[in-house]
Amino acid sequence: MFLSVTMYQDALIRPLEVIGEAAGNLSAEFVEKNPAIPVSNMKGMRNLLMHQYFRVDLNLVWQTCVTDIPPIREYLLALVK
Repeated sequence: MFLSVTMYQDALIRPLEVIGEAAGNLSAEFVEKNPAIPVSNMKGMRNLLMHQYFRVDLNLVWQTCVTDIPPIREYLLALVK
């Protein structure tokens, strides 16, 4: 259903843009101390979504949200506990 409903696509794409923007604002020290966080990939995804919108691979967006984001989320939650 994700591939056929623009509202669902937008609901996942915008947060990925925000995540990528936030990743770009992390300090070099934080990035160095936390190599488990794929900062470069996050920034790259943000750039792709922001600047090449009509060439976005929706399957990649879905896979990123389903496969990549959950472990990063868990890692970050563990950091703040």
